[in-house]
Amino acid sequence: MIACATVILHPGQMFACPGCGAALGATVGRGFNMSIYFLMAMPFLVFGSIITGVVWAKRNSLPTKTELSLHQTK
Repeated sequence: MIACATVILHPGQMFACPGCGAALGATVGRGFNMSIYFLMAMPFLVFGSIITGVVWAKRNSLPTKTELSLHQTK
């Protein structure tokens, strides 16, 4: 309701929106879109890297079957 009232009562403020295609040039608009993609990808990259590191560390810390059989025969 507030957004609709703002658009109706003050339409000039809508031109200040950086996402508006009419307000942005082709170069600035493309850069703005790329920054949004970058921000959307960051959580996946960060959490994916953490999970990959934990899984890698866990797999490398587990003894292999050969090491287990050597310890059991002693």
